[in-house]
Amino acid sequence: MRLERPPAELKLIRHGQSIRNVALFGMVHYATEEQRAVLKGTPDQLVALTDEGLRQAKETGLVLAQREVREPHVIIHSGYRRTQQTAEHILAAYPEKVREGIRFEMCDLVRERMPGFDYEMTEAEYRAAFPYHSDYWKTWGGFLGRPPGGESIADVAIRVRLFLETVLPKYSGQTVYVVTHGGTMRAFRFLLEDWSYEDARSWRVKSDGPPSNCGISTYNWTADGKIYRQTHDEVLWKPNGA
Repeated sequence: MRLERPPAELKLIRHGQSIRNVALFGMVHYATEEQRAVLKGTPDQLVALTDEGLRQAKETGLVLAQREVREPHVIIHSGYRRTQQTAEHILAAYPEKVREGIRFEMCDLVRERMPGFDYEMTEAEYRAAFPYHSDYWKTWGGFLGRPPGGESIADVAIRVRLFLETVLPKYSGQTVYVVTHGGTMRAFRFLLEDWSYEDARSWRVKSDGPPSNCGISTYNWTADGKIYRQTHDEVLWKPNGA
């Protein structure tokens, strides 16, 4: 995808570790009723960071503030609690006088995919309610396939394209941080890196699968408008206790 008025630099940052990340333990659905009870009744937009996630965000902000030659002109988050918390801790790492010159904005175009009716289900409940869906996912894959009542990553890419074409041009020639979600970052990659549908389907075997918590992908543009990815899933925080 070619942008007519690209920024000088775009950093896509996944939120820090969330309570739901821990409760799901890497799965799509809860394994047990006890795991579900941790967040029962909490919609996705209100899921907060864990203490570890807050630490990850703080360390990421401190490294960015000390290392980067230019501070961001704007930090954009999705409005979900976990991205807002991450963005706030990144912003807080900069000196007060610098923070005053950094715009801090919410944009719903970069929110996470809608998870669908199975959002709070255990794995056993999901299989009982949607017995056909295992074969459906095998056929359609994780990019075009939709969870029951939810969005596909391809649906998210429609929103992300709108963001790239209408919001990002406001910051032409500037440094932009976007704090967003793993699925949304996949949609960004589909567009920015001109993936085919097969690329999008097979991203887990491209040796650079889902981003880490607070993982950063950095994009830059050449003088003639060509995009190149400078970093992928760069993690700046140290493991707890390291």
